[in-house]
Amino acid sequence: MRSDYLTIEYNETYLNAYWSVYGNSGISLYQLTAVDNNAGTKNVVANNVSHDNEEFLNCSCSGDTAITDGNGIIIDDNLHTQDGHPERAYAGRTLVTNNLVYGNGGTGMHAFASAHVDFVNNTAYRNNHSPALDEGQIVGQSSSDVNIVNNVMVAFDGKRVSASATGATYQYNLYWNSSVAPALGAHDLVADPGFVNPACLDFRLASGSPAIDSGTSTLAPAIDLLGAARPLGNGTDRGAYEFVGP
Repeated sequence: MRSDYLTIEYNETYLNAYWSVYGNSGISLYQLTAVDNNAGTKNVVANNVSHDNEEFLNCSCSGDTAITDGNGIIIDDNLHTQDGHPERAYAGRTLVTNNLVYGNGGTGMHAFASAHVDFVNNTAYRNNHSPALDEGQIVGQSSSDVNIVNNVMVAFDGKRVSASATGATYQYNLYWNSSVAPALGAHDLVADPGFVNPACLDFRLASGSPAIDSGTSTLAPAIDLLGAARPLGNGTDRGAYEFVGP
């Protein structure tokens, strides 16, 4: 809370937020507060697996009337809308990359009331597990200057895979398994990502996946979640895993 220059890497976070009334999630960066005038990337959330985090009690932030969180990863209120200090609005960038999020009650990951956030090469699978929530897999909500690029998102059927949001740019993402139309951006695809074995939590790309070589190198990390170099083959893959061959 109210920190700067944070790096959160190579963690597994799960089964958080269950009986809290404070809007908790697996990984949460709340009200980032600058210690200098650097407007570059200052915070990095990378190479984490965050799953099965869910709220079962209404949040005090909603007046105890609604379930609001239980997300895999959230960048929360770096605009300082909730503490009455908009002059503290955060100018630095936050990079969220190479993360796997699945089975969370809320979104897989999102920015809420925040700015200057880049979600790049993440895999989000069947989040919004809570019957109270349907906000999408990776979203920018009440935010600005949010880039959602090279991600793979799979929803529960009938729930949102993404959501249109002013201030969020979607590019080179891959969406699947939702009867709710995604917020399509430039070069986004709607197709089965072709995971190796999602039932056994193996979200690597199988041969023939439309995510292979179809992403953009812009903002893409130099390695994937397992440490394989990017790109391999003819281009950067979408999602947290680079295809390394059979």
